[in-house]
Amino acid sequence: MSETCDPVGAVPACDKKNKILKKALSGESTVVLYNKDIRTKFEMLLCGTDRHEEILKLQREVSECISDEDTFVLTTAEELAESLDRDFCIGAFMADELVAFTLMVSNRESYRNIGGLFDETNGAAQASV
Repeated sequence: MSETCDPVGAVPACDKKNKILKKALSGESTVVLYNKDIRTKFEMLLCGTDRHEEILKLQREVSECISDEDTFVLTTAEELAESLDRDFCIGAFMADELVAFTLMVSNRESYRNIGGLFDETNGAAQASV
């Protein structure tokens, strides 16, 4: 049974996850032991523009394995370049190979931020998506 991250109760697992995230975002290499039984290790790293092609390749490989096209939406090369320049991207690596990544897109005015479609005074949508 795994612990869940509970910010209110400050469960130790949450503290550990926050430390891992903080190290990765600061640019430090962080090794995470995923499965104690088979000793699977992931290295979490902050990814920059130098990882652009590697991330696009991984997206294509994942996309090709999913039968329902609506399950996984590819980030375009342009969107990825913007995010690698302006946002946070954390990659998970096994034996120096990128096996997963996540983007944390900052809140800014952009067609990628649908929050801008809502009127702040009453929450009503200003335009259709």
